[in-house]
Amino acid sequence: MSMPLKDLRDNLWSKYFGQGQGGSLFNETKKWMTIMVVLLIPIYLVLSRRPIPPSTPTPKGKGKRATDGLVKHLITELVLIPSFIFAYLSSPLNFASAGLDQITTAQKLFVGMLLIHCVYRGFWLSPLCSPQTSVTVPREHNFAFSVLDFFCNVMNGFLVGAFAASPYGRITLRSYSSLRFLFGLLLWISGFMGKIAHEEILLDIYLKSKSDSKKKDDARGVEEGTLRPTIPYGLLFNHVSYPQHFCELVAWLGFAIAGSRFPFGSFSPLSLFAMISPTSLFIPAFKFAPTLTPPYIFLMFQSLRLFLEAYRGHAWYRQKFGDAYPEERKAVIPHVL
Repeated sequence: MSMPLKDLRDNLWSKYFGQGQGGSLFNETKKWMTIMVVLLIPIYLVLSRRPIPPSTPTPKGKGKRATDGLVKHLITELVLIPSFIFAYLSSPLNFASAGLDQITTAQKLFVGMLLIHCVYRGFWLSPLCSPQTSVTVPREHNFAFSVLDFFCNVMNGFLVGAFAASPYGRITLRSYSSLRFLFGLLLWISGFMGKIAHEEILLDIYLKSKSDSKKKDDARGVEEGTLRPTIPYGLLFNHVSYPQHFCELVAWLGFAIAGSRFPFGSFSPLSLFAMISPTSLFIPAFKFAPTLTPPYIFLMFQSLRLFLEAYRGHAWYRQKFGDAYPEERKAVIPHVL
């Protein structure tokens, strides 16, 4: 490990967490992030009943609307990266500043899984790559969820980065040859590659629609450049409306499994209710859901976000295409949901 990077880590730890305040910040962030995710479950269940089309900019990516959409997408998606890097380098859960040369191969792979996925989602999955038309969600909906995504990504980045650099993280990620880590890594690779494959199908639809839309259709009143919605087919599109979301869920599940032991007991309905009960809100943060680790908190939030978008988009597809839409096609999980 180069000396400048080691010196940077030493300076960050000494400046921000050298007095032991990192543990308190981590525990409070973990507590309130978890509570917020659990509280969002009933809200998202209600919102999932409202059909809504995929959110996209203008088809050709022109104008203030398209620019604002792209900038907002990049900010909300990529803010997780500096938050994660800061927490990982400053190591708020360490009692002493340890050199980065102590990190294991499994830790490097774990960090790589997160950063690769986030960079891909931030830069490649810009709104300009969406396959559908520019029938967008209401502005206030976009703003509210963009703010929520921004702060959740900041908190998740901090939690996962602090966890990965912590003594506990080094223990759970001490070996890349453990069955748990290898199984999680395999799931992540499968999910990530599946996500890319299905988004290539969407991109092909987008490019074809963009080419066809150059011919102005005056008879139907369609302006030049307007993209017509299309029913995707191929691979898991034959079974679900949002296979790219299903694959992303598989990838984040693999990420969580590779990073930490499964928090048995934390995901039962009784445990989830206990997390937001009046008594639990006032217990010390370090006692709150002690078995629940940041990789699984991150998985919980991503699952809610992806399920909501898939359910609303699936309802919109059915509403838009009616009987022409495959009846057997589910929203996000093949043959299940």
